[in-house]
Amino acid sequence: MVRIVLVDDHGIVRDGLKLLLSAESDLCIVGEAGSGAEAVTWAAREDWDLALLDVNLPDMNGLEVLRQLRGSGCSRPVLILTMYRDFHLARRLMQSGANGFIDKSRLAAELLRAIRVVVGGELFLTDELRDQFTQSAIHHEVSHPHDRLSAQEFQILLLIARGYTVSRISEELKLSPSTVTTYRRRIKEKLAIQGSTAEMVRYAVEHGLLV
Repeated sequence: MVRIVLVDDHGIVRDGLKLLLSAESDLCIVGEAGSGAEAVTWAAREDWDLALLDVNLPDMNGLEVLRQLRGSGCSRPVLILTMYRDFHLARRLMQSGANGFIDKSRLAAELLRAIRVVVGGELFLTDELRDQFTQSAIHHEVSHPHDRLSAQEFQILLLIARGYTVSRISEELKLSPSTVTTYRRRIKEKLAIQGSTAEMVRYAVEHGLLV
């Protein structure tokens, strides 16, 4: 029996996943967490075989949750289940120790397959992501300024590059507008960008972040 913990801040999403997974004879839900801190604490004291982890959480980015889990010595499989279909975010998560990445637009059958693949000791990527990983030859890429961004900063850069306003990013990531503005300033400093938002978009385009 595969013991699964659900990490997602939306109760209705967790309820839907519980309904789906409870119908499978080899899967069972043993825990839930609605925040990153709750997930890290729960994972440290309970027995489980797989974590389904969302990226957007109210207190910390899912990438930070993953890093804390791996930093504590946890090697159990973590499957990222998120609303984002972004290669660069997936790459960061996989490089930080995720065992798979699947977006929430996929059919239930593919999620069930992804769970069984990562529990079986293999990595799971959708066909589209796998092709992008192959084409990018990520293990041979040179270092770029955006590699110095934190997980939250990197995600905000991607959203800015896609035309999101400060208010929309605030709603999307559950951050205050002032916090988003602070992150935006830090991003510009780390990327040595002196100009406006257009310069940030140009940077993202030139470095292939809008695939």
